Amino acid sequence: MGVGLTADGQVQVFVPLCPGQRVSAVEVREEVVSATEESPKPPPLLWRATGPVAPYDEGLRFTVLKDVQFATVEKTFSGSLPSRFGVYVEIGSHREGLPVDRAAIPKAATGTGMLALDNPRIAEDGVVSEKDLVEYTRRVVC
Repeated sequence: MGVGLTADGQVQVFVPLCPGQRVSAVEVREEVVSATEESPKPPPLLWRATGPVAPYDEGLRFTVLKDVQFATVEKTFSGSLPSRFGVYVEIGSHREGLPVDRAAIPKAATGTGMLALDNPRIAEDGVVSEKDLVEYTRRVVC
């Protein structure tokens, strides 16, 4: 997953998908814990939504906390989003977590459609296009 900011500073996440995969739910929590290990107490849930409404095939781009992009909002958000938080995405029975630190998102991933990514095998300079992230996912992950 990659993260960026819209021109007006809203956090956007892009989830590249393998053929046939669908995102079922998205959560925002106060912090990130391992998405694969059971935690005795998960971090506090800030927002949860299911059923992305926009069509998508190669990947889903969504704005964090933007209710209208989902069919159902199971937990609404009120207050101020912390500068550091976790985004969790459910893809079938699989769950992925992404730590987000707004201050660490590079300018190149702000208002440009580019994504910050902490994986030097994909993005040496820490920034990648949606297209390149999809190509990498299809070639290496799927």
